[in-house]
Amino acid sequence: MKIRISHMLITLLLTSCLFPRRWIALGIYSYVIEILFVAMLCVFRGRHITVPSKKIHILILGLVLLHAMCYVLHNNIKAMIYSVVAPVLLTYLLYEIIVDQEKYEFSLRAIAIVFLILSVLSMLETFTSFNLWDKISGYEVSYIAANGYRYGLARARGAFETSINNGMFMVLGQGVLLYCITKYKKSLLFRVSYTATLIAAILIMSRATIIACAVLTLLWMFKSGMRKLPMRIIKIALILLVLYGLVRFLNITVIINFFEWLGNTLNALIDSRYVDYDANIGDSEQRLLLFGWIYEATSGHRLLGLGEYGVFSKTVNNVFTKTSIENYFLWIFFRLGWVGLITIIVLLVMFMIHIIKHDRLEIRDLNKNEDKLTFPGMMLCTTLVYVATNFACAGQNDTLFFCALVGIVLAYTKLRQQGVVA
Repeated sequence: MKIRISHMLITLLLTSCLFPRRWIALGIYSYVIEILFVAMLCVFRGRHITVPSKKIHILILGLVLLHAMCYVLHNNIKAMIYSVVAPVLLTYLLYEIIVDQEKYEFSLRAIAIVFLILSVLSMLETFTSFNLWDKISGYEVSYIAANGYRYGLARARGAFETSINNGMFMVLGQGVLLYCITKYKKSLLFRVSYTATLIAAILIMSRATIIACAVLTLLWMFKSGMRKLPMRIIKIALILLVLYGLVRFLNITVIINFFEWLGNTLNALIDSRYVDYDANIGDSEQRLLLFGWIYEATSGHRLLGLGEYGVFSKTVNNVFTKTSIENYFLWIFFRLGWVGLITIIVLLVMFMIHIIKHDRLEIRDLNKNEDKLTFPGMMLCTTLVYVATNFACAGQNDTLFFCALVGIVLAYTKLRQQGVVA
């Protein structure tokens, strides 16, 4: 079977998002090497470089350069490569490589396969504490604090540093898979991959992840057509009820404990009596206080931040000192100040405006009886959930995969304008 170079390049770019920060080669993170390797292959192949839109291109370039300049002013070129050059290059390479419908659809199948494998490994880690990425890197597995065991189950970290980042990464994948389930109804791959990803994400037992999964699913239902929403909710409720009854009947203790944890977690949203501080669920209040703590810590450095090596430390009480920043936007503000934060927000808003525009254009061309779910529309839902979840965690691998999605979406809208994608 002939291997297409374009398929290999797309696969390499997508799998680079699974290279954890603990994998270091030649003194830099290995995912950067993989992205640069693909870039060099594209140069050697002599690919024609295109510019999407001159005005937008110049504005985006200016914002990216401004964001990169923050790292330069902090004298941290390596961090600029990790956080600016690699994600931007990943986005642009996917945009350039996906030049027809076949390559676009291959990228969707590749995402489904990647997330199916990731989910299976995550579930394996949940029940056995075996982490493939740790074994390869020689990194010692440490299930404590945010990664600690809950009800005898390991909170799977997968390719990431924390379990919540693993969960949020899966939520991003679910956005693509839900669209594919609707678009390619006869494909079993997307259904199996989504189911595995959903189960693996829930088993991580993170409240933010479960809420993100639920919100994304509801947005998908809404975009798919309101007439189908009630029946889908009823079907899901009946399936969950049957599963719970079966678990109770078979007396599977671990899963019963999990359902009890899930109930307490959801109750904790509205009643503080259900909050289990020992299980690290009670840190929601700290995330709210974090806004004030970060603003106070950056006094005198709010324009450009404290740089990549700035250290955050807040004594909460006699036994606990807060050093982590579980909020991507606050994490950016702490390191790069108002300049870095505003550039990120403007780029996100520009992307959302772009996909809203193309979602409306595509819906206008659909027949009355067709599903109103478009690829830009589902990516808008995914982006909204991604932005919301960034208030609960700060993971660079999540951001890297989001940049990959941006590249695929921009390629898709380009092909739609050219009349290449149906």
